[in-house]
Amino acid sequence: EAWVAWGDLFLEKYNIPDARFAYQTALKVNPKYPPALLGMARTHIESDNNHPKIQAHLDRALKTNPSLPEAILLKARLQIDDEDYLGAVGTLKLALEINPNHLRCIALTATAYYLADNPRKYEEARRRAFRLNPRFAEFYSTVAALATRVHRYPEAISLNHKALQVQPSYWRAFVDLGIGYTRIGDDAR
Repeated sequence: EAWVAWGDLFLEKYNIPDARFAYQTALKVNPKYPPALLGMARTHIESDNNHPKIQAHLDRALKTNPSLPEAILLKARLQIDDEDYLGAVGTLKLALEINPNHLRCIALTATAYYLADNPRKYEEARRRAFRLNPRFAEFYSTVAALATRVHRYPEAISLNHKALQVQPSYWRAFVDLGIGYTRIGDDAR
């Protein structure tokens, strides 16, 4: 677990080589350890977006534990990347059957509905998330991050502002706002 924690920390700071080393070290101890396999998949998402490698690590993790919420989240994330939004919603339903209060699953479900241009379902998921945790700023930054991947930059900026309304010191929203304003050519902000 310590190596995976190190890998997660490195990955959070976009240090892919050290994250990969940490996850590989964990896999030497236990080649079937799902969190390390998922970490390896995430390093590929953040670096080369090598779908066969991502899928191979994800499949191994799901084979070990088919109901692992983090693996289901990653599978849904890949479906969203492939613009299979309704497929992602179906995948996330599996995780929400295991834990109906899993906030990240609810946020990713809302993201899929948002990107599928289904405002009613998006709003239902948003309300559900904020009933569970009124300070869940990560909700908006999750939607914003994936909206950015499909070049919906002004919307992502607006979503990150909403994250800051929920939690004024939420660092991820500040970072994403800076990047977002640069993307739309508003460097002064």
